[in-house]
Amino acid sequence: MPLTRSIFARLARNAILVAVLAVLLLGGVTWATLEQAMRRSLEENTATDVAGLVDIYASGGRAELLARLEDRFAVEELEGRKTHYLLAESGKTLAGDIASWPQLNPATSQRGFITLPGGKPVYARSARLDENLDLLVAREYAADRAAQWQVLAIFFAAGLMVVLAVWWIARTTSGSLAQRVAHINALFSDPGESQLDQLQRLPDQPDEIDMLAANSAGTLARQTRLLRMHKHMSDNVAHEIRT
Repeated sequence: MPLTRSIFARLARNAILVAVLAVLLLGGVTWATLEQAMRRSLEENTATDVAGLVDIYASGGRAELLARLEDRFAVEELEGRKTHYLLAESGKTLAGDIASWPQLNPATSQRGFITLPGGKPVYARSARLDENLDLLVAREYAADRAAQWQVLAIFFAAGLMVVLAVWWIARTTSGSLAQRVAHINALFSDPGESQLDQLQRLPDQPDEIDMLAANSAGTLARQTRLLRMHKHMSDNVAHEIRT
């Protein structure tokens, strides 16, 4: 029988398809979970940073805030997780390493993912410290995104191994079942007494195929005996008629 028409081949393909879909679904859930965790971390970090700078401004004024910002500019940070600052008054930059104010409204403490003029993607939070005095804190997340892709790559590598294992098991199982059915079909193609007796012998732990073959062989054996009995009786009747 062609492979495309085999029941066992279709079962194997369906098993592989289910495994692939399961891996893709779990991969999507994993990505969404990592994305949510990264966003939560960025929100918490920028919120903490903004709150600290707001407290500095409230307690020490503008001069203290500018001094603390200069201290933060001097801190070496990991590549891909660097924090950028911008302090502006009426649109004029007072301090910071961001070229211009992005499309965030400090009056409503707007926040979100943006791209800096240099092309670096960041998560930024704005705040209004005083009338016409605005603060922006932006944190890069390239390293977090790279780690996210790395986790996803490891997940899909493991998922690929699972799919390959399912494929191997399905292929081996379907091949074994196909051979058993082919053997049963060969015995039924020439159903002599020895073949029928062989089909009716059940193994120690029979399955559905064994039971189906044994029951079919038993039915065929009974029909064969009935035909022989009918032939024998017909021969006897014919003999009696002739004599």
